[in-house]
Amino acid sequence: MKNEKLKNLFIIGAALTLTGAVLSAFNVSYAAYIFSAGVVGLVVVRLVSLYKQHSTADVRIRRLHNLQFIATLVLVAAAYFMFKNNNVWVVALLIYAVVTLFLSFREK
Repeated sequence: MKNEKLKNLFIIGAALTLTGAVLSAFNVSYAAYIFSAGVVGLVVVRLVSLYKQHSTADVRIRRLHNLQFIATLVLVAAAYFMFKNNNVWVVALLIYAVVTLFLSFREK
């Protein structure tokens, strides 16, 4: 995938994830589906970037991409808990947000 497509997919995935989280606060029945659609987009972006950077980047960049992918897997757990009507999804979303914020300052 080209970088522009990945960027657009990331923006759409993040917007859907945020929309699903906000709608879940208002007890909308289909919020978990919107959240999950966004999570799928984010996982695809992280997988592709992990694959691209794994062969070309140095060890530090590969480690950061691995951590970003693991943080994105926390979003998958958040989607699961959202479907189970368990409020643990909020904690998982917060963990993802904090780790992503920390890693965004670690990149070059």
